[in-house]
Amino acid sequence: MPFASECVLRNGGSVTVTETGEVHAQGNTTISVATGAGGVEITARHDAEGRSDFINQTASVKGRMPF
Repeated sequence: MPFASECVLRNGGSVTVTETGEVHAQGNTTISVATGAGGVEITARHDAEGRSDFINQTASVKGRMPF
């Protein structure tokens, strides 16, 4: 049985400054790992959104495995 794997890292984000000088920022990082032939897939994601006085962060992990 052939074995294949793939790992993907994605980053994205933006920063803006309003006319009043307030900073707004958004960003995310996603890591995906998969094995071939219908095997295991794991995805982890981290999102962050903030402004000068506040930051909100979310992290999640998703796993898929045939049975």
